[in-house]
Amino acid sequence: MNTLSSIPGALLFRSVMVVILVLIMIVIFLSYTSDLTQKAADIERNKIIYELDTALSYRLYGAAIKGTLSDLPVLNQQNPFVVLADENYTAPPSYVGEVKQAVSLAKSGWYFDTSERVIFYWEASKVSHRYQMQFKFNDLNDSGIYESSVDSIEKLGMVRQ
Repeated sequence: MNTLSSIPGALLFRSVMVVILVLIMIVIFLSYTSDLTQKAADIERNKIIYELDTALSYRLYGAAIKGTLSDLPVLNQQNPFVVLADENYTAPPSYVGEVKQAVSLAKSGWYFDTSERVIFYWEASKVSHRYQMQFKFNDLNDSGIYESSVDSIEKLGMVRQ
């Protein structure tokens, strides 16, 4: 009776098939971990934007309580990491600093582009989504400027560009 192991080359065939299956499983595993790493990085970046939005909301509420809403328009398109830097907010460790333009940066992290007035995350030679701090209000008297006695505030927060 002939069995598979008695056929010449069967052992080599089985060994090659096992190696191929193991390599396929390794490729699938690495692909899966790469996707998870990218998703984790996206979640971390979204968390930073959420924290900025929350801190800016507190700044807005604080201005409303203090009666200094008229001071808020100067914050439009400013660097949120600098504007919020005080005892209640600390910039994330991934904040690198300000640049004039995002051409080629040496370090991954958050940057503020001073020419476009946006923040972005630089990662491996590419820019993630850009966000801008904006002060939005309803100009009820069509004056073009915010007047705290007339106009209503929509938002002081981060807007994706």
